[in-house]
Amino acid sequence: MDFLKILCLFNISSKLDKLSEQKSNTANKDMELTSICYILILLTALYLICKPLLYIFLIAAAVFIAVCFVWILINQKKLKQEQELRKNTIRLLAKKFIDETLTISQPELTQKDYLNFNKIIQVENNIKISNDYATEVPYLIRNILYTEFQALKKRPSVE
Repeated sequence: MDFLKILCLFNISSKLDKLSEQKSNTANKDMELTSICYILILLTALYLICKPLLYIFLIAAAVFIAVCFVWILINQKKLKQEQELRKNTIRLLAKKFIDETLTISQPELTQKDYLNFNKIIQVENNIKISNDYATEVPYLIRNILYTEFQALKKRPSVE
């Protein structure tokens, strides 16, 4: 079928050549039509030759996109698990920090408490937390420590 297309283009080319010979007064028109016909024939031949390569390229591109999509999903799940593990570790360390260093009678957490807890988290336990806000203690650490402190204040005291 593709071979028939090439034959049809050659046939069209020869008919255009004949028409151009009959109607053209100058050699420029004839050259333009002939060059257009040859360009069309060349493009058709390139298309027929490259058609299998085009399909191979499209299939390879689709496979690559699918692999990238699966990798992103797996990586996203892994990052979410690491983030949850980090939060749970910080939560445990916050409970331990509150039990060891703070008292229930203390009304609120001080900046010194936050700085000490940040030091325990990032220096002693080597847990890296990004500091999105330009503060001394990252928001995640402040939030977890505050939440655990409020939970401790609400717990009934054991005597």
